[in-house]
Amino acid sequence: MTTYTSRDFLAAAQPRFEFLSEQKRLLEAEAQAYDDDIIRLNALHQRTRDELASYLLAEVGDDELGALQKRLRYPGLKSVKAEFERELRQSEAERVQLAAHPDVEHNAFHVGQARDDMASLQEAVESYRHRRVAWRASKWFTELDQRGFFDRDYAPDFFDHFWDWRAVSWLMDELEEDLELDLATPDTVRAHWVALVTESEPVLEAYRDLERRVAELTELKARHDELVKAPALIFQRMVKTLGEAVLDHLDSCPLPQKTQLAQKDPFLVTFFKKDAGLAKQLQYLRQLRTTRIVSVMQSIDAELNKLGRKTQKAQRKHKYFDEATILGMRDLKREKWSKRHAKLAKIRGRVAGFKHYEQGDFHEDYLWWDAMTRGAPADDIYEVRTFRRRNPHWDWRTHEDRWHSHRHEEPSRTAMDNAADELADRMQPAVGDDWDGDAS
Repeated sequence: MTTYTSRDFLAAAQPRFEFLSEQKRLLEAEAQAYDDDIIRLNALHQRTRDELASYLLAEVGDDELGALQKRLRYPGLKSVKAEFERELRQSEAERVQLAAHPDVEHNAFHVGQARDDMASLQEAVESYRHRRVAWRASKWFTELDQRGFFDRDYAPDFFDHFWDWRAVSWLMDELEEDLELDLATPDTVRAHWVALVTESEPVLEAYRDLERRVAELTELKARHDELVKAPALIFQRMVKTLGEAVLDHLDSCPLPQKTQLAQKDPFLVTFFKKDAGLAKQLQYLRQLRTTRIVSVMQSIDAELNKLGRKTQKAQRKHKYFDEATILGMRDLKREKWSKRHAKLAKIRGRVAGFKHYEQGDFHEDYLWWDAMTRGAPADDIYEVRTFRRRNPHWDWRTHEDRWHSHRHEEPSRTAMDNAADELADRMQPAVGDDWDGDAS
């Protein structure tokens, strides 16, 4: 019997580590492909449901909603509409009131006048702001201002006089350089600042008033314009809310009631089938991603961690390994992994690419999985496993469509087109030779 050393183990471990890492990368790419299909089908599912709501709510007058309430046995639709009508009345009343306001009726004139007045003050405002900023930018001004030096009732004690002289001296140097001022004494500094504030404040306040006036006029006009557009937006929200209410009601309807609705309307049969089929596509893709990709990646992570620990031990300490261990390390099962990746892509393509919703049914006695995958094994999916146990002789190829008499052809397809597709599907084997395992 051949004995192997740590060197043999390490020589087999590195290729295995790289191979498993590559398989995980391929699985991550396939998981992303599943996610992309889920996003695409989820959007299609939502559009289908929106189309169903639009079909049922083709008209939203009181008479039409009353008839739909009776048909769906759902009395809440007219009350939903009443809430939006109340909002519309309030919005329209506010719009009429604003439209009559002079600031809205002559908005452009008032805004232009205010901006002309601002322009006439612009030069003076910029000059005053520049000089006041220059004063306030000095830390010596801040120190003096905090002690109240510029207040009319300022009464410093002996030590304050000392600190004032120091701060004023530095401030005088800065201002004489920045503003070219001739400031001889602290009293001159104080008088100059008080004069600047007294002279500039009325102009600056007038300018701020004009800014506020322009902002108010702009806001009034924007609100009026918003209210002009409000009826269309309120109507859109009303239709959307009514549609959501109808769809929620249909989702919660008992199957007998849903069946009764479909029997009277072949278009509802089409919608219900497509809605059920898309929901199953999303369900199957999410379950496949979990059971056949995520779980396998977790197993790879566990093996990589275990392999890493064994590698570290083999590097630190000389050991001997039996033949089975080394041969098992070297056997990468490349063909098995290749088949796994191919099957993942193939089953995803069949589930995500399924479009023949007319073949299905929204009743619980129909297995969409078989119609989509042509009978692929799936014991790792609970619904498929339990359905087949309950219905061992069920075959999607011979399933009798209970809605056949209500079916209508799509305008873009002829009866010959549908017959050809149906024949092609029925010629597929129930379980192909390439589906020789559930998760692998």
